Amino acid sequence: RSSDLLIVLFGTFYTVDSGEEAVLLTFGQASPTAIGSGLHVKFPLVQSVVKYDMRTRKFGADAKDTTMEAAASSDLQIVKAQLAVNYHLATGTAPKIYTQLGGGYEQTLISPLVHETMKAVTARFTAADLINKREEVSSEMTTLLREKLSPYNLVIDQVSITQFDFSEQFNTAIEAKVTAEQQKQKAANDLECIKIEAQQVATQGQGQADAALAVATAQAKAIDLINQQLERSPNYIELQRVQKWNGAYPSFYMAGSENAPTFLMQVPAIK
Repeated sequence: RSSDLLIVLFGTFYTVDSGEEAVLLTFGQASPTAIGSGLHVKFPLVQSVVKYDMRTRKFGADAKDTTMEAAASSDLQIVKAQLAVNYHLATGTAPKIYTQLGGGYEQTLISPLVHETMKAVTARFTAADLINKREEVSSEMTTLLREKLSPYNLVIDQVSITQFDFSEQFNTAIEAKVTAEQQKQKAANDLECIKIEAQQVATQGQGQADAALAVATAQAKAIDLINQQLERSPNYIELQRVQKWNGAYPSFYMAGSENAPTFLMQVPAIK
């Protein structure tokens, strides 16, 4: 019939989209060569096609049934983490993926190895370091998981830690530590401000003392200069006499003779 002919005709052709690889099955037996993108031909009823997405995919964080992994840190704190794993299938390996892993490899292979990797890496760090060295923890998880999945032709691009959770006791201790650090920093800042203010006061007092010393020095130099100028002047001796004069003129005593009496003469002072 024409309808059966059309079914056979359309069943002869198939396409593989960009970013995909196909595995051609003949009576269920996989061809060893991966089929790339484009239009291809197969024998209806005899051959079938299985396609694999070779682009980067994410496992973990976006899955609806994702649960947080629990593990113990090196200091025996219980840690829960949620991971996001970016990975892709190695180019040209679709037939091996089909033969070795089938279609459910995320749950049968990736998921248990992610659990195992998370526990192994977490045990190398203290709980505090898991927080402070998050990038280093992610890097170690990426390296370890890459080694575990490489034999299965799964390429790990990156492992990201999307969430960490700790016990209530540990969270309380961390909060108390942060509060104590903040108070310590505030006290240090206050002490530094006090030191700066004290230095400013000391500097200001020293400045005032230096200014007074400068004025006294200038005055002494001025007096010294005046004295030097006067010493070179002919009027210097007169100046010395004037400075020592008490304002009274001397008195003169004159002895008399037989015919003239003795008398004392006082020159009146000038006022």
